[in-house]
Amino acid sequence: LADGKVETIVRGTSSCDGIRTTPWGTVLFTEEESDGGAYEMIDPLNVKDIVIKDRVTGETSDPAKVIRRMALPTMAWEGIAVLADGVVYGGDELRPGTDTANADGGAMFKFIPAAPFAGGKITSLDQSPFVGGKTYAMQVSCVKDKVQVGQGCEIGKAGWLDVNPAKARLEANEKGATGYYRPEDLHQDIAYKGEGARFCFTNTGNEGGGNFAEVMCAVDEKPLDIPVADAEGKIEFFTQVNRFIEGDADFNSFDNLDFQPRSGNLYV
Repeated sequence: LADGKVETIVRGTSSCDGIRTTPWGTVLFTEEESDGGAYEMIDPLNVKDIVIKDRVTGETSDPAKVIRRMALPTMAWEGIAVLADGVVYGGDELRPGTDTANADGGAMFKFIPAAPFAGGKITSLDQSPFVGGKTYAMQVSCVKDKVQVGQGCEIGKAGWLDVNPAKARLEANEKGATGYYRPEDLHQDIAYKGEGARFCFTNTGNEGGGNFAEVMCAVDEKPLDIPVADAEGKIEFFTQVNRFIEGDADFNSFDNLDFQPRSGNLYV
């Protein structure tokens, strides 16, 4: 900042958008495209002019410094929350009806690492929890302890559906994941002291259609666990999703949000 010098450290992304530092000292940066990928960079102050040669395969000019994380979902990334153990929450910025009529909107996704991070810093990208894991799409239910999804169930208790990260958007829609109207920014609530993690996200909506946007907040009590239904269809849900702010004609099209570090106040 002192000399104002600007350097291009990575080139070759498309619609680069969501970006976060991780607890283990790397940078996660993503693309807001239908085929958007998630990339991890280590030692950013010593990275210069690395080229992403192939966005589909993730080939880069220096995979020791920048690599595409194929285990994370392919989607239109923007808001991201990265937990200390390597769990990642993110939303697909997709409006309902995109591609096909009556298609659901953007789903919320969770990545669970195969090897949760134990703490500290890493010295090479192969030590990152993003090396491997599974991606899940959120499916909100609204009938006590059984799965009941669809219209009217965008808030309530939620489970997580296993999806192929390379086909995250398609499989989320096919399997009945909850779709929202263009999920935009997402942040972890750093002031939350309960079990698990709390994160909030905006759904931009469509002001012209009278959908004035909303802010949703979710508490995932067991980020590393996935609830499984028993023989009777009953399920122990670990996640609760509720509407935090509903827009109106004066306050609408919510896009960015963040939590103030000391006060915990949420700014939209």
